[in-house]
Amino acid sequence: MWLYISYIVFSMCGVILMKIGGGQFSVNILDGALQAKIGLKIILAMIMYATSFLLWMVILNKNNLSFIMPLTAAITNILAVISGIIIFKEQLTSYQLIGIIIASIGIVVMNIK
Repeated sequence: MWLYISYIVFSMCGVILMKIGGGQFSVNILDGALQAKIGLKIILAMIMYATSFLLWMVILNKNNLSFIMPLTAAITNILAVISGIIIFKEQLTSYQLIGIIIASIGIVVMNIK
């Protein structure tokens, strides 16, 4: 269980840091040379994503893809909407609310044994 929670936490932190630090990243080509400017928040987002990727590899190795993929996708999508509302003051649309309800029902149904 902690493996799944860790994956979701690292993945969501990566997304949030990427959104916060989005203005801290630029790539240019000057005089034929590639130049990149990467801020600390983007670097932390990359570290979070790399960690979540490693955790995902372990999770995939130990679980059925047909179970774990829809489950983690639903949870991260729900958390992304909630994070957008709480952290970034985004508006919740009726379609997002319906999607959260349907995804939540799907999570419950998938976990019935």
